[in-house]
Amino acid sequence: MRSRFPAVLLAVAAAVLLGAPSASADTVRPFDLRVGTQLTPGKARTNGTATFRSAQRNRVTIRGLVNDICPKDGYGATLTFTVFFRDGSHTGNGAFDDAGCRAGGKRYAWTSPVSRSRVARVELVLYEHDQETMQIGDLRRRTLRP
Repeated sequence: MRSRFPAVLLAVAAAVLLGAPSASADTVRPFDLRVGTQLTPGKARTNGTATFRSAQRNRVTIRGLVNDICPKDGYGATLTFTVFFRDGSHTGNGAFDDAGCRAGGKRYAWTSPVSRSRVARVELVLYEHDQETMQIGDLRRRTLRP
C-alpha cells in the first residue's frame, strides 16, 4: 500500500510556492484627491497608495505624487498624512509642491515608524495654501483603513 503523505506534502509546497494567500501579505489602499477653485483660482491633486505592512499592520508606507496645477496663482499644494494607531498614538508627515506651473509635481514616499499597536487609520488632507501668508484655501480630506 502506498502512502499519501508525499502527494499531500507536494500539494502544500506547490500552494505556498505558487502564491497561496499569506497571513503576512501587505494591504494596499489607493487614493486620488483633488481640490478645485472655490476659494482659490488654482487646483491641486495627489494620487498614490498607502501600504499597510505585514500581518501586524503596525506600520504604513505612503507614496505618490502631489501636484500644484496652474494657473500660477501664488498658491501651492500641500498634502498632510497622519497615521493613528489603536493605542491612541499618532505620527505623520507631509509633502508639498509650490513650483507653480512646473509639469509633473513632486513625488513623495514615507514609512511610519514601527509601533507596538496596529494602525487604526490614515488621514490625508490635501489643500492649497498662499505661499506668502500660508493661508489655507480649498481642501479635501480622506480616511484610509487597513
